[in-house]
Amino acid sequence: MMTDDQLCAAFLDAPMLHYFQCKFADLPADELQARIVETLKFLFLSHECTGAIPVSRDIDDIWHAWILQTQEYATLCERLPARSFIHHSSNDYLRYFDPSVGEQDDLMQNVKMLALYVANFGPFEAGRTKHWLMASHLLEHRGCITASRPETITAASTSVEPRDRPSAPWPREPFASPTCSPCAAELLQSITARGSMPFDRSSAMARSRRSARMA
Repeated sequence: MMTDDQLCAAFLDAPMLHYFQCKFADLPADELQARIVETLKFLFLSHECTGAIPVSRDIDDIWHAWILQTQEYATLCERLPARSFIHHSSNDYLRYFDPSVGEQDDLMQNVKMLALYVANFGPFEAGRTKHWLMASHLLEHRGCITASRPETITAASTSVEPRDRPSAPWPREPFASPTCSPCAAELLQSITARGSMPFDRSSAMARSRRSARMA
């Protein structure tokens, strides 16, 4: 697993940190650092994300700002596990092809992303769940992330080694790429149990936008 310090040491240099401090000058230093780290975690896992973006508007804003520095962003993408450019498409654009884009999520995909997060970075820390829509939804409506304890969202680890490259910037640990373990299956059953609140992406994003305005 990678720690926050390892992520920042590997993927965030001093010029980019200075850039973010200028772009988000109204944010406290610790909150800005948390948003940058969670953005890096999302980008680290993004090659496994085949559905809607699972993070809050705050994280999307950091992603947008990173993209504006095109050379640095391209370099970052090349150094992440997928070793390829991570494209960003707006829902407004995608709705030309499919009007239902962004209205309903794949529950299994959301569960998979939670499992990937914990398998690669450890349990969610206090104050970080708000940046991940499904995790925030579970805490708000169920008071917990799993039916038992957060650290059990560790799916069956199908380890995938990064392609050989001498300058690989992250610790040489396998990337955990789970499908659906018994623990993830337990989480899925918990979410879909009778009486649980359905996940509404539009309302989750609206809450994220309200939180951003209140900050």
